[in-house]
Amino acid sequence: ETVKELSAPSAFIDAHVEIDPASLALGHELKARNQDVIAVMGHMGNWEWVGAACRAERIGLQIAVLYAPLHHPDFERLIAGMRRRHGIELIPSRRATRVIPEQLGRGCLFTFIADQAAHPAHAYWTTFLNQPTAVFRGAAYFAREYDLPVAYLSVRKAGRGRYTVAADMITDHPREWPADALTEAFVRRLE
Repeated sequence: ETVKELSAPSAFIDAHVEIDPASLALGHELKARNQDVIAVMGHMGNWEWVGAACRAERIGLQIAVLYAPLHHPDFERLIAGMRRRHGIELIPSRRATRVIPEQLGRGCLFTFIADQAAHPAHAYWTTFLNQPTAVFRGAAYFAREYDLPVAYLSVRKAGRGRYTVAADMITDHPREWPADALTEAFVRRLE
């Protein structure tokens, strides 16, 4: 499916990724207020197609994905180009503290696919699927630092090559939560 995305038009992606109507309405409501939001999700389903399906003209919000650039320059150009051609802004995770503040106030969905292995020394430790697991704290940090609502994006496989996406608000008031409580809420939804 990722190979297909290299050439698939947006209409093809839209036909294969259904976005929950309530989630679409929420996106347009947030855009009307130019409200930025943090979205957290896991590497479940086809998260590449989900990013392509969540274009600004479809959900209202501009999607910006934090990511770790690939080490091989040719593959980095290929994958980054594939993502950008559907309107995704890419923010290298090492530049997030500089880039995110510059992007605030325009109705942006800052997306953290936050289930990869975090560095043990800086991670939040929890139990995930009965295993001790290190989790990134970045989404909770940015949510609390800039008082951005936090939504969990769930992806479900609806059939061969078909997915559904829904947004579930974790909080509209992240500063009222301890940072690790936001991270724990994400982990529990992902689990």
